[in-house]
Amino acid sequence: MHDYIVTFLTHFGASLFLRRMTGKFPGLQLQPTPRVLSASCGVCAAFRAGESTECDTISLVSALAEESEAEALYRRTASGYDRLLTFD
Repeated sequence: MHDYIVTFLTHFGASLFLRRMTGKFPGLQLQPTPRVLSASCGVCAAFRAGESTECDTISLVSALAEESEAEALYRRTASGYDRLLTFD
């Protein structure tokens, strides 16, 4: 299992993402964005997903990125966070 974080431009976008993705990712919750990651609104969505489903995870998050004003998708590592995607 990997831990992921999605950062957002607005609180509204983070709330929308939470509503749409609840049930798709175990333990999905909104929380303050870690200081090492820069986020416009200071709120991120954190969740866990299996290694075998990383492509599915990226696809699901990408599908809602524009609507939910997502900024970036990160995977937590032993040394910090790896940025997987940046949304424009």
